Amino acid sequence: MTLHAPQLITAARMLYAVWLPADPAAAAALVPDELTVREGSPVFINQYVVDDAAQTSGAGDPEGFGAYSLTYLGVELADLDTEAGTPGRWWTHYLDSSPEMITYAKRRGVPATSGRTQLDLSGDRLVAMTCAVVRIRSCPSSPQVIARRRTSRSERRSPATASCATSRASAAIS
Repeated sequence: MTLHAPQLITAARMLYAVWLPADPAAAAALVPDELTVREGSPVFINQYVVDDAAQTSGAGDPEGFGAYSLTYLGVELADLDTEAGTPGRWWTHYLDSSPEMITYAKRRGVPATSGRTQLDLSGDRLVAMTCAVVRIRSCPSSPQVIARRRTSRSERRSPATASCATSRASAAIS
């Protein structure tokens, strides 16, 4: 593959969230010992969909990524800010629908694997789902987020029905 970092993406549909996990020690355990997590072990997730190859800086390259979806999950780091107020981050999970993108990422040390992300916006409710590892539901008009692993057959068949107004912020990493 001849593409070079960084690759720029425009107009992708995206959900980005950061939260304090219920079990900070479990999140911190996903980070190598030589790195230090930020206080509280904040976790981040970015789920996005690139609908068209023209949205990428490699759009004209025959070996480009094309349209793809991606989810990455990780933990914020202490003392490695990229600029004032922007913490360094360690990717713990990276799931991509493009085999070319997975190869590209792995060559750069990213823990990339296959996955497919879907974003559905209906009214004021956004459902972002990465099969079959991560699912996040949020309301764009509300800062509250629910994150959890899907564990039951009923959850796989239909999204949770709790309203945004009554949802509680909670999260887990496994």
